[in-house]
Amino acid sequence: MNSFIHLFIIVLFLIGIPLAVLALINALRKKQPGCSGNHDGVTYKGEKIKCPSCELRDHQAAMKKRPNDK
Repeated sequence: MNSFIHLFIIVLFLIGIPLAVLALINALRKKQPGCSGNHDGVTYKGEKIKCPSCELRDHQAAMKKRPNDK
């Protein structure tokens, strides 16, 4: 049991610390993971892919352009 706890702590440090550093870098850059920074998207297998923040921004812009349906 004692060796299990030691191995768990070692693995937690080896995986947790790099992930925490990457999360901190993402938070400081204020971008979604996978976003290129210029928000133009990338083409993957012929389809244009955007990060979640770009998709949300485009959706909000489309909703503003759309006339009120009420």
